[in-house]
Amino acid sequence: MKAGGIAHEALPLTEALHLEVANGRLSDHFRILKRPGKPGRGDCIEVAGDVGASHGDNNTRPAAQLHAPCAKLGRPLLSRAVPKPRFQAVFFDFGGTLFSYRELTGRPFSPVENAIQRLGVEMPVREVSRAYWKASDEIFRSYTDRRYYLHRDLFRDTLVRFCEMIDASPDDEFLDEALENQRVFMLDNFRLREDCLSTLEQLRGAGMLLSIVSNIDDDYLHDMVERAGLREVLHHWSSSEEAQSCKPDRGFFEHALEKAGVEAEAVLFVGDSPAHDIAGARAMGMTTALIRDDENPVAMGDTEPHHRIRELSELLTIADVTDERGRAE
Repeated sequence: MKAGGIAHEALPLTEALHLEVANGRLSDHFRILKRPGKPGRGDCIEVAGDVGASHGDNNTRPAAQLHAPCAKLGRPLLSRAVPKPRFQAVFFDFGGTLFSYRELTGRPFSPVENAIQRLGVEMPVREVSRAYWKASDEIFRSYTDRRYYLHRDLFRDTLVRFCEMIDASPDDEFLDEALENQRVFMLDNFRLREDCLSTLEQLRGAGMLLSIVSNIDDDYLHDMVERAGLREVLHHWSSSEEAQSCKPDRGFFEHALEKAGVEAEAVLFVGDSPAHDIAGARAMGMTTALIRDDENPVAMGDTEPHHRIRELSELLTIADVTDERGRAE
């Protein structure tokens, strides 16, 4: 969610095939398997790649032959192309990425409305909204340089500051109830993007590991994953609370990489915040995709992503995911 240009996940009211054989090098686009050769011929290398031979042709070659130009290899290399996937994993931000904020805006009985009623404060809606946004901006900016924080603390501080601005004096019971109302409001009203599940299913079907990497507390993330039916398509998910680190801090990205067992260069990171998602992921060496649509305000930060998308399904082209007929989805 956005407020003051800072992204936070759980705040509903704020954001051509080719092969090189000269020089003994094989393209990274192909799988190379080394196994013992026949007696007197040395090791053999199996190369999975399609350079025109008929299907089922044997592609085993003595390793020494791979230091000769293609024309000297004798018969052509194997037929069946097994290109290595461009990415091994796709990491997703959650709020503003897998779900938009549209379903959360303009809803009746929002946490702020409930808070105002409970406090007995009589103010025009416009003034209340202005005060809440101002409080959010102020508190979020005060948290910007923190490597880690609990979002419940951030939200609580926002509520306290908001109440100060409207000359209200909340007690602990009020604050605890307001925080729980906000959590319930989020669980009841968030909706995944229309193409979310189908996109995740196709990415996973292509052999990619899928994970959420979200600035959010555990009591939000786990319940939201369950309610949205994401458990069946994700391999795992991580909250900032679990990682004890908030994006863009590299600690959170390191946690996610260790959990997934992949290197940063093999990851496509998808998010909606230039400052948190794109800057943090790029600094780690990940490929990044910024999702931006008319539902999201412009977030703070000017780090350029490798890709810009408006729909999650566009990731299938970026990740070179194809259907059974070989077309990019």
